[in-house]
Amino acid sequence: MKMKKFLLLTFGLLLAFSAQAAKEESSQAFMNAVRNFRSTGTYSKLSGVIQHRRRGGRVENTPLYFGIIIQKERFTAQLLIDNRDSLLISQSHKSGSAAVTALAGSAKVLDRVGLRATDLTLGFLHGKLLKELPRESLSMAPCRVMLLESGDKKETVKVWISADHYFPLKAEFFRKGEKKSYRTLECNGFTKRNELYYARYINVEGPGWRTRVAFDADKAELGFYNPKQPVNIMRAVPAGKK
Repeated sequence: MKMKKFLLLTFGLLLAFSAQAAKEESSQAFMNAVRNFRSTGTYSKLSGVIQHRRRGGRVENTPLYFGIIIQKERFTAQLLIDNRDSLLISQSHKSGSAAVTALAGSAKVLDRVGLRATDLTLGFLHGKLLKELPRESLSMAPCRVMLLESGDKKETVKVWISADHYFPLKAEFFRKGEKKSYRTLECNGFTKRNELYYARYINVEGPGWRTRVAFDADKAELGFYNPKQPVNIMRAVPAGKK
C-alpha cells in the first residue's frame, strides 16, 4: 500500500513538472513579457545620488532625480543631474527605439561617470534577441540568460533575468567581435512601495572605475498612472543653475 502511494505521488510530481515544462515560455515570449512587464501603467519619482570613483581617486557625489511614466505603448522619463542637466528619455515598446534629448545642459554629462541615460530605463532590454544561453543563478535567484544585440549593432549584451520576477539582475556589455566585457551593470536592493518594486541601487563599472546610483527610499514615490488624472514627473532646472 505504501509503495503504491509512493508511486502515485511520484507520478503526480512527474506530471506536475511536465506540465510546468510544457507551459514554459519560449525565449522570445519571455523577453516580450520582460519588456512589457509593467505595461498596466505606472509612474515613479526617485531622488538620490550618483557615487563615482576612479582608481586612486576619491568618491564624487552628484545629486540625481529620475522620474518615469510607463504606459503600454511607451515610456517617458526625465533625468535631472546636479539640478543642472535635464534629459528627456522616451522609448517605444513596439520598436524598441529610444531617444535622449537634452532639455537643459548636455546629454554628455553622464560620460564622465560611465552612465548612460538608458541605464536607468533598462533600455538595453529592447535589443534584438540573438539566443538564450544556459540558465544560471545569481544570489540564489534562478535566472534565464539572454544574449541581445544593441539597436546600432555596435555591441552585444548578456543579461541575467529573474525567471520568477521578470526583472534584469545583471548585464554585461561586449563590443562587437570582442569576447571580454568592457562594462557591467547590476540592479539590487529591491524595495516595495505602493505594491510596486524598484531597484534602490544600480551599479555600473568598467576598467578602473565604478559608479553607483543610490535612490533614497524615504523620498521614493511610486504609483499607478491614470491618464485622466495625469501625474507630473518633470522637474524644472532652478533659475540659478541654468
